[in-house]
Amino acid sequence: MLSPSGFLLEVIVLAALLPQPVGPEAAQEPGTTEPQEVVTAGDVATQSEKGPRITEPLIAVTIGGVEHLLLFEEPDIPMKTRTAIAADIQQIFAHLSTVPLKASADKERSHSERKYHMGRYWLTAPHYKTWWPEVLRTYFGQGIRHGNTYYLIIHEKLSQEYREALKLKQAHSEEFEQFHEFLALFNDREARRQAAETMEGARGFFYFHDMEPSDDYGEYLEALGLAHGTRMRIHPPSVLAFSIDKELGDALVTSCVFRYREADGDEYNQKMPFIYYNGQWRMLVVRMP
Repeated sequence: MLSPSGFLLEVIVLAALLPQPVGPEAAQEPGTTEPQEVVTAGDVATQSEKGPRITEPLIAVTIGGVEHLLLFEEPDIPMKTRTAIAADIQQIFAHLSTVPLKASADKERSHSERKYHMGRYWLTAPHYKTWWPEVLRTYFGQGIRHGNTYYLIIHEKLSQEYREALKLKQAHSEEFEQFHEFLALFNDREARRQAAETMEGARGFFYFHDMEPSDDYGEYLEALGLAHGTRMRIHPPSVLAFSIDKELGDALVTSCVFRYREADGDEYNQKMPFIYYNGQWRMLVVRMP
């Protein structure tokens, strides 16, 4: 695998400085009593006639081939907001064909849980969770299984963060729309190659904050996944990954996971920051601390 160098290394280091997940015990997998059973879609208890009492329609998302109904802890969330949250969660997992579910061990289940074929479960995608926004890493992934039905809990803190993120999206609808167009360009290798045929074109993909742009055309091609037969694809970010950065002049910023595949078949991921600057989206490059 090629080692990143120059300003590309600075971008990678910036992404590595993002906070690591910390949060309440209720949102994490158990520690000393970690569940041993791994649940698959066909390895669940028989459906019981009793279960969680639901008084309103539930929205479903499909994660790794398993349907999960969303249970919101926070009451009175408008259906439009619930639908937007479900769509974002669906997008986050869209590229994963399987996401194992880890269930609570039988000895950890209460008498009522065993009687009514209920139990807790957790989504297990540790490698990919490191790329999620912090609030997702902290408050998302726990659910309740009742028979053959999975109920994924949406923590009150998570739904509050989603509401703020959706407000930001509404206030910057044009920038969000441009970002989708920008991603489409990035994920079209030939279009990206044509746009970066010249030094000026390649440099236009980047915004250098408080530093001089690189004069090495090869570095631009490497960062854009156009060097040495490298292939690159970007996963769309969660709406939770967007924010206003006051240190960057109140600019709208976000970050995406780049998946690189090199000519020898080696694959690796990098998280890269983006900024909306001067009417267009660019990859953000800052000086290393």
